Amino acid sequence: MTRLSVNINKLATLRNSRGGNNPDVVRGALDCERFGAQGITVHPRPDERHIRYRDVLDLHRVVTTEFNIEGYPDERYLKIISEVKPAQATLVPDGPHVLTSNAGWDTHEHRLCLTDIIRELKKAVAGFPFLLMLMRAWWRALLRPGRIGLNCIQSLMQLVMKRIARRPFAPM
Repeated sequence: MTRLSVNINKLATLRNSRGGNNPDVVRGALDCERFGAQGITVHPRPDERHIRYRDVLDLHRVVTTEFNIEGYPDERYLKIISEVKPAQATLVPDGPHVLTSNAGWDTHEHRLCLTDIIRELKKAVAGFPFLLMLMRAWWRALLRPGRIGLNCIQSLMQLVMKRIARRPFAPM
């Protein structure tokens, strides 16, 4: 199980604000791996305000640890997941106009939609682990993740995050 996956979106945000390729997100990802990260996470958005789709393709060629691609499951995201076949995909509910991910899926309300999306992804990438960002109604998915085809769950509950923040990290 991956204990530390580094999200390199902010490196890309800085690069994009400067123009050019400084910092180089591929080099940054490789440095994170060299320093002990067990995974690299990216969240390409349609407006490419940080990670660009080209970055995802470039990173896919060089990342040797777990590669996780987060995103809203629109046509473009589903296409890149099918093409890249990362080690993990995290489905987030924030559409193209949402500034940042600050909520999660209500699996009860979106059960049919999520079931269809996960079924399609499983057809494209056999044996693929999916994560789903959940909202406060997270216990519904925890009790029956198989109802929508999930095999992994990620919770963004503020309470859980606060408790984790108060705990010291265990040595690796």
